[in-house]
Order: sequence, then structure tokens, then C-alpha cells
Amino acid sequence: MSADSIRSPWFWLTALALALLALFVLYPLLSIIGGSFSGEGPSGWAQLVSTSKYREAVLNTLILASSVTVICTLIGVPLAYVTARYSFRGKALIALLPLITLVIPEVIAAQTWLMMLGNNGLITKFLREFGIRLPSFYGWFGLITSMSFIYYTY
Repeated sequence: MSADSIRSPWFWLTALALALLALFVLYPLLSIIGGSFSGEGPSGWAQLVSTSKYREAVLNTLILASSVTVICTLIGVPLAYVTARYSFRGKALIALLPLITLVIPEVIAAQTWLMMLGNNGLITKFLREFGIRLPSFYGWFGLITSMSFIYYTY
């Protein structure tokens, strides 16, 4: 590092920003993490590891997050690649549709999926007339489907 760079105002602004980051973000975060391992009685981590219902909740969360991440990648990456690299009719519409998921709140999007694929949903009723039965939307299928189509734009 040269003497000129130390005299630069950008050096001092960067140093100040990093100091503020350490003070207001890293210190509280490390304090919370450190406090979770200490204290009287069993710590939160010991309870998490020793109780089967908590282990099951963590495992279910990891399974859901992994599944949704893989599906979002399988949907989002090809869609982004095709809309960025190729010219075709309707490209503007295809490029704008994912933005809807950024504007509509997750609660409304989940309710919409429920109205389409729930027990009395529009698509479920339509497919039932042709003898096609979908899995129940009130479990893993519904969670993974709705979360994948809500979060693939990210």
C-alpha cells in the first residue's frame, strides 16, 4: 500500500465503513451466536440436537430448501439464458412474466396457487373431469411447487 493511497479520502471512508459494519453488524451477530452456546441450563443448540421434533424440523427445512433451490435453478437459469441470448416472438412477455413474482407478495401468490391446485382448485377440478388426479397440494407437493414458482426469479 502506497503512501498516496493512505492519504486518499476513499481509504478513510472505506475504513470507516468497515469499522461501522464490524460495530453494528458483526459484533451483535457474534454476541448472539456466542450467547447461544453459553448460559445457565441447556443451551439452544443442545436442545436443538437432543430433541427429535427439532431435528425433524431442521431436516424438513433442509429438504425443502434443497428441493426448491434445485427446481428454481432448473427453471430460472434456462429461462434467463433463452431470454438473454435469443430473439423470438413474445420475448418481451417471457422476460416480464418473472417480474410479477417480485411485485406480488408471497402470501397472495401462495393463495393463488392454492386456488388453482387445491382440493377444489380450478386446475384440479378440470383435470379430475378427465380422470387425472394430482397429489394433495396440502403437503410437500404444494410447498415445493408454490415456493419454486414464487422464488425462481431470484
